[in-house]
Amino acid sequence: MLNRAMMKNVYNKLICAAMTDQRINGIETAEYDALTCSSAVCTSHVRPSAFEEMVKIVKPGGVLCFNISLVEKKNYEEKLNELENNGKWRLVQQEKIPFVQAYDKGDIFPIWGECLGLELLSILISGCDLQVGQFDQDLFSDTDAKNLSLKLILPKDYKTTSLWKFAPRQVVKFLQNNNAAFNNHKIGITPQNYVKYRRLNAFFRIVSTSKDRNGVEFISTMEGKRYPVYLLHWHPAKSQFEWRRDMDINHSLADVVSGQYFANFLIQKGGLLYFNISFLEERNYIQKFKELEEAGRWRLLNKEKIPFLLEKQLEECYLYIYKR
Repeated sequence: MLNRAMMKNVYNKLICAAMTDQRINGIETAEYDALTCSSAVCTSHVRPSAFEEMVKIVKPGGVLCFNISLVEKKNYEEKLNELENNGKWRLVQQEKIPFVQAYDKGDIFPIWGECLGLELLSILISGCDLQVGQFDQDLFSDTDAKNLSLKLILPKDYKTTSLWKFAPRQVVKFLQNNNAAFNNHKIGITPQNYVKYRRLNAFFRIVSTSKDRNGVEFISTMEGKRYPVYLLHWHPAKSQFEWRRDMDINHSLADVVSGQYFANFLIQKGGLLYFNISFLEERNYIQKFKELEEAGRWRLLNKEKIPFLLEKQLEECYLYIYKR
């Protein structure tokens, strides 16, 4: 469950699609203790930074990925303190969150949150207590959707949503009629609980629901009404890349094509991005882009990948060596 100690482990679920004309994608890294990965590979000086799953979400869209490091402890602690001390709702207000500032200035800065990303942003935007996290039974309900592929139930007006407006008809029909959306969670937000939280339903609209093993309906996908924020409680990229016999993941051609649509959607959304120079310089992204172009040494494609097991949920990660 989410708490302050786990916050740094959750940010890797929030994909900030920051791109230039060269279609470069920046992925915020996460820090994990060395003990969580294989002792045969990791030491106290090694921490996995960018999980392969995060790269898989965006790489099929035709972009070059690099990592945005969160190693700087001081800056990250300030981020956590701001989260705790200034109030959860204010974090997503205009003066507190970069993508809101960017959008209000005319820059498209999409946010993609899967699984824990949906849970975290739902907690923040609804104004719930972050210390309680997913234990908040007013917001979250128990769902039996662990290791389960499900159909998507779309609203009648789904064609008016950003996510589905230009989706190929065959993709929509396939996801509606087949158990293709891979879920892996024990809690969810029901439509009834969504209605209770004014801030949540003012910020997001429901673009799909699903039903768990017991027939309990929960929100599987939401999108921002004004801002390009997309939250999924399922994993569209699993069908393309994850091959685990113990996981209920389908790999038919239709599953793969459907998963590819979401990668294309996110990257095309990010392709509308036009950041002003001050916004990029403040976060040192300009220098990273230059280093990427000059040497290519920041490319995640060039980093070593190793098998990685974290509660048997992840297959691979990228490693970066940091000296204390």
